[in-house]
Amino acid sequence: MNGAAQTNSTPAKAVRQMKTVWIVEDNEADQFIAQKLLEVADKRIAVKIFGNAVAAQQALQKTKKKPWAILLNLEMPVVDGWEFLAWLTERQFNIPVVIITADNRSTSIARAG
Repeated sequence: MNGAAQTNSTPAKAVRQMKTVWIVEDNEADQFIAQKLLEVADKRIAVKIFGNAVAAQQALQKTKKKPWAILLNLEMPVVDGWEFLAWLTERQFNIPVVIITADNRSTSIARAG
């Protein structure tokens, strides 16, 4: 998958009541799993997938409607999840972020808080 965003299709009327969650994840299998879990958990969640943090940064700078939440992988090439979190904080986006990662080192767990 390239870094471009993908969106699940939802009728226009329903979109107004939807909560948009962005998945920032470079692994396509993990993207699929996260998307399906969100969609099953709440039918009012619209998912937008970004294959890398740079694409998500660019989208945040252009959009007027910020996501309700972001699911973020920490280990990605170019801009990793830690850098993306710092970038969000510096710009005061105030978007809830849920970290998704396979990194189980105690230092990473402590750093994630």
